[in-house]
Amino acid sequence: MNHTTTQAVSVDITPHSGAGEVIPSLPVERIVAQRNSGVTAFLEAIRLLREAQTFIFEASGRGWISGMTDIIERSLSADRSATREAVLKRSICRYADRDIWTRLMNDTGMFTLMSEAQRKAWDTQLYSDDCPEITLDNVIATFRALNASKGETFEQGVIDVFRNLSWDYKTHNPCLLGKKIIIDGVLDNHRGLYFSVRTYAQNRIDDLARPFWLLDGKTIPDNRVSEGANLSAVG
Repeated sequence: MNHTTTQAVSVDITPHSGAGEVIPSLPVERIVAQRNSGVTAFLEAIRLLREAQTFIFEASGRGWISGMTDIIERSLSADRSATREAVLKRSICRYADRDIWTRLMNDTGMFTLMSEAQRKAWDTQLYSDDCPEITLDNVIATFRALNASKGETFEQGVIDVFRNLSWDYKTHNPCLLGKKIIIDGVLDNHRGLYFSVRTYAQNRIDDLARPFWLLDGKTIPDNRVSEGANLSAVG
């Protein structure tokens, strides 16, 4: 490169020169300002997301939200329509509401009264489009209905127990609770090294124990410290 060419492309930059003087064709000052604003807004968005997580964590009693990462990614798509916003709102509400309903059912002891079949029916509703929204009115109405039907819940639970019993055993009686009840498929054999109680078997054991607790006039243990849970801990 000769001396003439060097002079042609050289720019005399001084501390007092404006960006427009250095690069006349680009609004450098505005670009830098936009960059700084974008970084600030991004960091503020992270702070708000963490705050939102904390609120939902405290409401649901859990330390994570299933599907939140996917919702955040979908929120950054090119579609910014009102319809898209409504879909995203429904998604985050549904994820949060499922966890909150589960917490409410656990903390109030309602799960303790339910058989495995009833729990499955409840979970099916939670993971369907009919999942009830968490509102004060919905929560009060739901638990009023659940409390009013405790007797029916217990009765259906006993029926579910008998439906799951095998009639291959002579001690099983379809008309009454006998002295001995036998259930199979309870244990998992881990290559003969150790045995563990299957999760669904824990629920079946709880279903069997629940009528005896009630008929003996005793308080039913919380499902988190129930007969099935205790057997699982031992296993």
